Amino acid sequence: MSFKAHLSTLLLASCWLCHAQAQAQVRDEFTPWEEIAQTPPAEFSTDELITVDNPTRSQLTYGVVPSTVVVGEDKVVRYVLVAKSKTGAMNVQYEGIRCDIGAVKVYANWRASSGWRMRATPDWIELRLAPSRYAQSMARDALCNVRIVYGEPALLVQRLRDAAPLR
Repeated sequence: MSFKAHLSTLLLASCWLCHAQAQAQVRDEFTPWEEIAQTPPAEFSTDELITVDNPTRSQLTYGVVPSTVVVGEDKVVRYVLVAKSKTGAMNVQYEGIRCDIGAVKVYANWRASSGWRMRATPDWIELRLAPSRYAQSMARDALCNVRIVYGEPALLVQRLRDAAPLR
């Protein structure tokens, strides 16, 4: 086989490989995203909260329960967030952040007297439009690498801890 024949064969194989990879990417891009069903953690402790920044004016301090940070198969980072007032009152929520679209969702609220109460119709809200900015800070500082999740839960928890002294 001549050099030209070898070169043509290599070129043809290369084009086929590029085409196959492009088709796989297109298929992935157009596969509809589907959220997996959610259940808040049965137990959690507020003893070791990781402080998160809320750039808006607020009398509340915000913290994530580290043991509740998970990354779902749907690429949503979920966690329990605790908002505390100076008097000790707490608001506890089970939330998720989607790095791919830059959005946050509150799935459920917790009350000491009754436990978790799922929200009837939770919606994704753009991080920049959310009423509180802590989710935007968490996504930017620790959870998202632009539009993808930074890594496994242990790494995300460490990144949250590393960012906490900056606040």
